[in-house]
Amino acid sequence: MSSEQTTGVEDPLEMERLADANVDKAHTRFTVSDDPAEVVDRIGTYLDLGFTDLVLHGPGGDQHRFLEQFTTDVLPGLRDRAKAGPA
Repeated sequence: MSSEQTTGVEDPLEMERLADANVDKAHTRFTVSDDPAEVVDRIGTYLDLGFTDLVLHGPGGDQHRFLEQFTTDVLPGLRDRAKAGPA
């Protein structure tokens, strides 16, 4: 999926519809999961490769909630993974 296809999409259901319509490409652009361990694993791959700066985006209007939830559920696991080094 190109950035043109997803630019301005704030509704998670619309993003899901777009991903479903582009199922052969969506997995290369998005990590979508309700399992924090899976998110840590997917993002952790980039940590293992040496990335130190990542840009994260939660589609939808409530960015504050996204950031709070991410900080509570995912960030501790990412910190542990970064301390442990590459898997």
